[in-house]
Parts: sequence; structure tokens; C-alpha cells
Amino acid sequence: MTRLTLPLLSAALLLAACGGDPRPTADTTPPTVTLTGTPPTTPGDFTLTANATDTVGVTKVEFYRGSTLIGTDTAAPYTASVEVDQRDNGVVSFTARAYDAAGNVGQGGLNTRININTLYQGDWVWVAVDYAGNLVASGLTTLFDQSSTNTGTLALGVYGKDVTPGDPRSDVVLDGLTLMGPVTAANQLQVRFIRDLENEDIFLLADDDDNALSTQQGKPFFFDDDAELRSTATASTAVAFGMGQISTTPSLGGLATPAGDLSAQSTTQLQVAKLTQQATALAASAKTLNNADPVRSLQQLLPVFGKVAAQR
Repeated sequence: MTRLTLPLLSAALLLAACGGDPRPTADTTPPTVTLTGTPPTTPGDFTLTANATDTVGVTKVEFYRGSTLIGTDTAAPYTASVEVDQRDNGVVSFTARAYDAAGNVGQGGLNTRININTLYQGDWVWVAVDYAGNLVASGLTTLFDQSSTNTGTLALGVYGKDVTPGDPRSDVVLDGLTLMGPVTAANQLQVRFIRDLENEDIFLLADDDDNALSTQQGKPFFFDDDAELRSTATASTAVAFGMGQISTTPSLGGLATPAGDLSAQSTTQLQVAKLTQQATALAASAKTLNNADPVRSLQQLLPVFGKVAAQR
């Protein structure tokens, strides 16, 4: 005769009466995710925020641009940032994936249009001609950002010089940073090419003759008939300076050859940070050759500019 002890019988009766199972129910419910973000209108960080909730708890949120992971956050508010510039203009897709302790994954998406457009943005060809009509310097500048100062909004970028001025086979060497706008005072249109911000070593100082861009062959054009070209901090030459826009999309991949501690592949944020920090100090960068006799007229300069620009 089989004997069933009272404790075992009581446990069996209890389970039968309750209809229960001592094992916990598995969590199969994924987190709920909503992804939001407002794109910047100038180059910089685009911050994404995920609102992720779960019945038990969210352990982490991963952020993706397309299939590329751009960040992970393990604590609310869940955020990630990605740098964007003019190359990103158009519709861009982002995804946030939220995980819980059971390994369930929920996700939310965001399709947003990026439209970054800055002052004078694009690629510009520039030339400098001396009194004898010789082309003494030429190159490219690309403007890709802007900054507000006490004199107004300045366009920011980088410039490069042709190793051999006017030679289409010549390398373009990245030489420094560009400011364009009211550098020294409000309502001025000026260009400064700056080799070394820390020491305020300026390569070119040009003030547009009319303080306004003209139009040449349907494109914006900057002209100064008595600009100042500095071979050193103390040696200056008067030149006629012209700069014409050849593209409204900046070539942010950089110039072919780096120079000094400036890399053609350095981030736009680093370049802009340097410019912004020194923009106010450079407000005193007035031409020392002011009121020099006109070097060349616009009509005399245009044929030289046309030859150089046609090679780009």
C-alpha cells in the first residue's frame, strides 16, 4: 500500500484548486519607442531623442543612421548626436532600437529632411593680380558655415593656393581659413584669408569696392581693386583681387594637400571653432595699404579670372 504524506498531498490539492503553474510567465512584450529630432539649419550636431518604455524596464537604446550605429544610451532620456553638413541635405532615415532585460527589441523610426544653407556657401575661385598685370596668386576657397559676431554674420570656410598660380595642373594646397562678410565693421563686405589664427597671421585682406557682390556671367563676384597680399606678417603687396562663385555646394571633402596642422579631412566643427574663437580679435584686421592706387579695374581683372576659373 502506497502512502502519501500530508505535505505532498496538501501541495497537490493547492495547485489543483488554484489551477496555477509555479513557473513565471515569460516576458515577450517589446519596448515601445518613439524617435524625434529637429535638424539644424547650419552644420553641427543633430540630436536624436528616443522615448522608450517597457512593462519591465529598458536596458539600452541604440541609434542608427540607415544601418550604421551612431550611438548607444543606457539611461533616460535616451539621446544620441550625429554631425551633419551640406553633404547630408535631403531625406535621411534614423532608427532607435530599445532592448529590455528579456532581450525583446522594439524600434521606432524617423525620416527627416536636412536642409543646411549658410551665407555665401559653395566653392569660389580667387585670383590676385599685381600692378603689372601679373597673376601672383590664385586658388580655391570653400565656404560651409557661418557665425554671428557683433559686426554681423560671417561666412566661414577654408582656402587653398595653387602651387603654380593659374596652372590647371598645379596642386591646390590647403593654406588656412576664410572669413567673408562684415569683418571689421557692420555693413562691410570683406574677405580675410588667415594662415594662423593664434598669431593673427593674415595672408589676404580684401574689401569689396561696393560692399556688395556683383554678378559676372550669372554668378556672384567679389572685387577689390586695392587688396592687400601679405607674403609675411610685415611685407605687403597691393593687388587687385577677384573671387567668383563656381558652385553653391561646398566641397567639404577638403583640398588635396594638407598644410601645417590643418588637415583636409579635419572636421568642419574644429575649423569653425577656430574661426569663431578668433573672429572678434580679427575685427581689427584692417588693410594697412588702404587708399592705395587701384591696381587693376574689374574689367582688366576679369579676363585673368576667366582663364583660371575655366580650368576648374
